[in-house]
Amino acid sequence: MSARPTPFGDLIADRLLSMERRPAWLATKLGISTSTVGGWIRDSRLPRDSEMRDRLARVLGYSSFGALLQGGEPDRPTDVVTTRGYAGQQPEESEYQDQMLATLRSIDLRLAVLLDELRKPRGGSE
Repeated sequence: MSARPTPFGDLIADRLLSMERRPAWLATKLGISTSTVGGWIRDSRLPRDSEMRDRLARVLGYSSFGALLQGGEPDRPTDVVTTRGYAGQQPEESEYQDQMLATLRSIDLRLAVLLDELRKPRGGSE
């Protein structure tokens, strides 16, 4: 039995967390609205435009959109350094704590997206 692929929204959320960035940062880098990025994360919608897909991948440290969809570590350098492990702990404990922290950060990120959506004016003309 093969493993299910990670939903696109989770890939974006996880990468932003590892970079210690928010959806608003990504939106600014891409020149799009925060609600568009929120839709990608919340609904796992893919960007329609192939140029946007490539730009998204590059901003997140991947050489291509396909590399981003594969998940895993980025294949391009970024300005964010991530570390793993905690002094004096066994690797299993460290990995478990990393997983728990990633889960908590993912929840925090998703809540931030929802709060951004709630703060937006409703109805009317833009």
